[in-house]
Amino acid sequence: MSLKKTILAAMSRDDLKAAVEAASLEQVDRRSVQSMRDALARSRRIQPDALLAAMTEAQVKAICERTGIDQKGRKNTLIQRLLASKPRPRREDAPAQPEADAPPPASEPAQDRSPPPATVSVTKTELVWPGKYN
Repeated sequence: MSLKKTILAAMSRDDLKAAVEAASLEQVDRRSVQSMRDALARSRRIQPDALLAAMTEAQVKAICERTGIDQKGRKNTLIQRLLASKPRPRREDAPAQPEADAPPPASEPAQDRSPPPATVSVTKTELVWPGKYN
């Protein structure tokens, strides 16, 4: 998950509303938390550093915990660590490189290859059950 999406997932409804208003985003349903998160995630005007600056120290520490970054320090130090560890977006057209230590994909379990049951064509409305025409 990207840093921006992690930040948005940790934000409360009131924080999201404030961020939407600060970004002057139009046509966002402010009643829906998911709608506000989606709009902020899509917005290029909103950057992670601006979102982090508006949060409390406890919220920034919670984001550090989610991302696996050391939580010791004050708010500005934590923000610097988060921004420094921000992963670079991978190019979409580049093929994904498999990990060297990743186990090989598991083979699919064998499926029952029995033939399908006989089908009966019905020409008029009637009760039909398996074995009726045998």
